[in-house]
Amino acid sequence: MKKILAFAASLVVGATAAFAEMENAGERSVHALGFDVPVWGQTWYDTENSDDYNVDVYNKFSAVGFNFMYHHLNVSENRFSSFVNVEFGYSSWSYDEIEIDGHTVSVASVNKNTAKIYDGMSGFNTRFSFGLGGAPINIDRVILAVHGTFGVNLSYGGNSTSAVLTEDNNDYNATFDTWIFNWWTTMGVNVESAFKLTDHFGLFAGMNMYINLIGFGAYGYEATASAAGQSVSVDDGWLGIIYPGRFNIDFRFGVAFIF
Repeated sequence: MKKILAFAASLVVGATAAFAEMENAGERSVHALGFDVPVWGQTWYDTENSDDYNVDVYNKFSAVGFNFMYHHLNVSENRFSSFVNVEFGYSSWSYDEIEIDGHTVSVASVNKNTAKIYDGMSGFNTRFSFGLGGAPINIDRVILAVHGTFGVNLSYGGNSTSAVLTEDNNDYNATFDTWIFNWWTTMGVNVESAFKLTDHFGLFAGMNMYINLIGFGAYGYEATASAAGQSVSVDDGWLGIIYPGRFNIDFRFGVAFIF
């Protein structure tokens, strides 16, 4: 994270110095349409209690998405800037690790059946974010802006799969319907730019770096297993608090209409 932030800072400082002597183009409005590729992770916190133990449990998920994006960037006469960003699209989830009482292990090493159940969850996600900052470069052909950001996110998905599970040396034919849902907030910093190709048309690119603040998530499954002509169905679910932290990054690109 530190290397990425240092690179972004050096890019902004270097570009600002190179363009410092050029004339400020004044108030601008940029409407960008395109795509966003978010790569993020989450840690869900819960506790497990019984008469014999009381432990903290951290379930760790990761995801990648592909979203359609509308992004509106405003630059004022004094180079103060702000943006509003709206997205919706697809995400694919994986359930990676479990940390119990300070020890982290992979889900597959704890229970191979659990790893099979939650393999390949995918579905819909939507995001809203805004930011405040400044545009150190605001010349006729190029806008470069940096903002502090805040975001609100929602995602849900699932998967239906079949598998042969082994339990007590017996094989069971099983089907699973899994689901995942979460809502969470984020805070971070972004760097974005617009490049004019004609009087009002150009290209847009940006990078958003952020951490999770707070939220909640839920996942669960319904399973049916059969063997020797008999079948049994079970379902289970779990609700957790999305723990603050985890560094995430989005890459945005598209076309821009600049006025």
